[in-house]
Amino acid sequence: MLLDRPDEERQVDEDFDQLPEDASDIEVEQLAQRTVPMIQRLRRDHPWPADPLEDSPQGAGAAGNALAHALVEVYHPAQIKVLQQVDAILHDRSWVQKRTDV
Repeated sequence: MLLDRPDEERQVDEDFDQLPEDASDIEVEQLAQRTVPMIQRLRRDHPWPADPLEDSPQGAGAAGNALAHALVEVYHPAQIKVLQQVDAILHDRSWVQKRTDV
């Protein structure tokens, strides 16, 4: 069960929840790196479809749009950067941060 998890994973969750909105790029990267093993374990122990959006009755595009809107309502920008970096690592893509201050 998700409640029966190692203390290290609980700490990652707590650190994600407590991540300040103005977290540095280093803080974001470190938290993403610590999150990856937890996500890998969860995916191994609880498999899901390769593309969970494709089964949406409204189509993958609409489901992806709804998911994106929900993410920005629930998480602040630094947390979203962590999630983006975790996704890039899991999909073996190099992480490229887009500058927003240009």
